[in-house]
Order: sequence, then C-alpha cells, then structure tokens
Amino acid sequence: MNNGTSNIFNKEKTNISSHISGTGVSADESEQALPALKGSLVLDGVGTPEHAAKTGKWFFLDFLAKWIEPLETSVFGYHKYDLDAQTAPLLKGFDKNLKGPFPEITHTGNILLSGHSRGVAGGMIGVLGALYQIGKSPEHTEIFKHIANQINIMNLVLFDGVAGPKGNYLYGVMDLPEFKDKEDKLGHLLRELNKMFAAAKREKGVEEKETLKVTIMLARTDSRPDFEIDPNIQAYMLEPGNSFELYRAGFQHSAMVDPIPYEKQPEGFKKLYPDERYTPTQLANSIIAEKKGLNPQISAREIATKVNEQEMKIIGLAKRKYSDNINLELSGDNELALDYLLWITSRDGYSLSSKVLTHTDFLAIIANSKDNPGNLPIYDSGRVLDVDYDKNPLRVFEPKCKTGFSAKKVIGRDSQTGSTLQPLKRRNSWQTPTIDPTAGSHKAKLQKPQKPQEQPRHARS
Repeated sequence: MNNGTSNIFNKEKTNISSHISGTGVSADESEQALPALKGSLVLDGVGTPEHAAKTGKWFFLDFLAKWIEPLETSVFGYHKYDLDAQTAPLLKGFDKNLKGPFPEITHTGNILLSGHSRGVAGGMIGVLGALYQIGKSPEHTEIFKHIANQINIMNLVLFDGVAGPKGNYLYGVMDLPEFKDKEDKLGHLLRELNKMFAAAKREKGVEEKETLKVTIMLARTDSRPDFEIDPNIQAYMLEPGNSFELYRAGFQHSAMVDPIPYEKQPEGFKKLYPDERYTPTQLANSIIAEKKGLNPQISAREIATKVNEQEMKIIGLAKRKYSDNINLELSGDNELALDYLLWITSRDGYSLSSKVLTHTDFLAIIANSKDNPGNLPIYDSGRVLDVDYDKNPLRVFEPKCKTGFSAKKVIGRDSQTGSTLQPLKRRNSWQTPTIDPTAGSHKAKLQKPQKPQEQPRHARS
C-alpha cells in the first residue's frame, strides 16, 4: 500500500498515477484486485477504518469506526472531511514535486487519476473540483499555472462511478453560479479545466491541446437503487459534444475490482469466464496499465472483446430461454454459467439484498424483453444502453467538431461505427414492466442450482 507521497512520481519524475478506492475498500484491497496500480498513490475508500483514521473525525470512536463510518457514508456520502482526507495527499504530491519557480518546459508529465464507485463520484470529481477552485482563486493562480505546465495528459478512468442516495460534497463546485443551471455539470467542469490548462500553457508557448482524457467502464447491471450510475456521469455521457472511451463488462457494480483470485472463484464464475486472462477485473487492470503508459501482455481491447463475447453468449441463452420460451438443452458448462449469472443479478446474489427492487431483477428484464424484439434493454440503475452497446465492447465517442476547448453542442458519433450516439435513459424515464416478475407466462422466477454453491459476498460499493 502506498498512502504517502514519496513514490507518486516514477524515477524520471514525469508520470503520476493515483487511484481512489470505492466505499468500504482499502488501498490494499484495490492493489490486490488491480496489480497495475503498483507504485501508484492508492487511497483508502470512505467507510474503511484506514480512511476514518485520516479524517480525524472518528478518533474518539476508533473501536466503533468500522461500523459507524460506513453507515454514515452510505447514507450521506462524502463529507468535506472525507474529501479533504483524499484530496490532500494528491495536492501535497503536486506541492512537493511541482511547486516552485517555473521550469523550462521541455518535458511534461502524464497523470493517471482513476477511481471506483464513490471514489469516482466523490473522490475524483472532488479533486477536479478542487483544481478548478485553485485555478479560479487569485491567490492560488500561479500554483495552478505551474501544475498545468507540468501536465501533458491527465487520463481520467472512471470505474462504475456511483453517487449514493444523498450525493457527495464536491467542494461546492457544482453549486457555483456558472454550474448551477448546467445539465452536464461534469462536462462543463472538464471543459473549463481544459480551457484553464490551455491558457496556462499558452503563456509558456506550449502547444494547446486537450489535457483531460476520459475513459469510462460500466458494469452491465446492478439492481440496487443505491448503486445507480452517478447522474453527473450519466449527463456527461448523454451530451453529444463530449469525448470518452466506454467499456462495459461484468454483472455487478464491483465486478471490475474483484480481489478474489480466479482459482477461488465459484465454479459458475469460471464457466462464465473460462479463461482467467479474460475477466472484468483483468480488463480494468489492463486499462490502468495502458493509461499509465505500460504495455500489458494483453491489450484492453482484446480482453474487452473476449469478455464481451462470453457475456453476450450467456445473455443470449438467457433471452432464448426466458423471453422466447425456447426449451433449451444446455451443456453442463453453459448451464452453470447461466445459473451463476442469474444468481448474482438476483436479490439473493447481492450482499445488500434488501435494497434490490424486484422489478429490476435481471431475469425479469430478460423475460420482459419480449416486448422489444431484437433488443435487450437493461433498465436497472441507470445502465440502460441500446443493443449496439452490448455488441461493441469498446466505444470511442468523439464530437463531430469542436471550437477551441469548449465543444459545441453537436451530434456525437461513434468513431468505430459512425452510428449516432443513442441516449441513455435514466431511472425517471423507466417504463413499468408489463409482465410481473413473479406471474404470467413469462414469469421471471429464478431456478436455483441443483447443488447450491457457497458464493462470496462483498458489502461494499
């Protein structure tokens, strides 16, 4: 675990990499799940005793912190003291390594800032909000300019960011007058930061270009309402003028940060992902490695393709069996994989099972997809995507045209297929399923395995 700042740079002091863990996830657990983070500044997630110790908020309740802090955070989200505890190490790293007289700009560095869950919606966006506030503050303008002139590219990798039921404190940036009436607040923040970075570089004669690059990886589904995709991220994806890479893999919110070794996974998991090199967590690890400038043995694109093929195969079997009412003769491996998929996406498959809305049970969605022939809509938790998203494991969206560093509102196009970016539906645009999940000819009733297996549970976000 690296919670200090001594190794925030590599030996050449040109690259910075950092990761903010999700709720209830320690830095050690993040590094265990994602070995590519080695040498990075990895921060403990809110709701961990390690994080609580850094906030100074719970010092008199150390023996209860591990119980109280997660409950507090799960209800109210990031407080200011939570964000301070995670932002400070990053800014101290900047201060230690970057602050001082302006250097001659001959080599600039690349920064990776990644996160999972609330580590994205609270931690990452909070850090960006802090940078924005620093840049806008007259007394800190020179510090911001110095930071800007040391950054070549800042890769932002957002792993299934969720805001939780009460949102997060983000240094108040989203409530500023210039943000208040913006529907795409995150996009506005990134565009403003890009313009501020460009202006700082222009003063030093450095080529103007976009500094911030966004990569988003979403789980395919999660039926718990507290695990909806952060509205700020949804709005960013909806805005056709925004650029981002989009990956989709896994059937639970934390599928891409699973610290359990492959050999200890349930048999159903191994049948769903028969090659240990191609899993959602391996995909996330490869994305981090590539954004750090490393050369992973298997590219993220290849892993995404293989994972997508296997997931779509099992989804297809589920659709044929429960939507098309075809009496399938499944092989033992496919039956185990399908059974596992339906289990982990059911009420019984979640550690917070009481939070699951029964009509968002994945099997119910499959059963109801008969009302939309040829498509497989996924309605739950803000992850509604058209069928093309399911068929394409990596989509790269780029605006049709830009003016300076503030993209016009234009139709975004997928750089791979050229198809128009289809809108994502939000929870408030759901339509009530026409088939009750527990009744009717297409009833979505989970058939439990003949030999139930002990399944790991993760009480985290």
